Amino acid sequence: MEPRAAGKRPAGDDVPRKAKRKTNKGLAQCLKEYKEAIHDMHLSNEEMIREFDEMARVEDEVKKTRQKLGGFMWMQKSLQDPFHPRGPRELRGGCRAPQRGFEDIPFV
Repeated sequence: MEPRAAGKRPAGDDVPRKAKRKTNKGLAQCLKEYKEAIHDMHLSNEEMIREFDEMARVEDEVKKTRQKLGGFMWMQKSLQDPFHPRGPRELRGGCRAPQRGFEDIPFV
């Protein structure tokens, strides 16, 4: 039974979705706890500034990673759906003049 069960899942899906969500929540929770704990630490002004700069850098990395993953999810959905809009013009309704189709040409 093991080979059949292993064949059902794709090779890249080693970590279950629930575990991935827990990891992301864990990172956010850890950052929140660190922000709260930093005020209780006895740091000099320079060390405090360095710590806040490091926190800001980590938050920026988290935001960039989320944006990147969101882009990958959009790409994945667009590749699966044959009728998915393919660009900004389709999303906004288009900015070009409407094209004339065969039904618009009068019969001669």
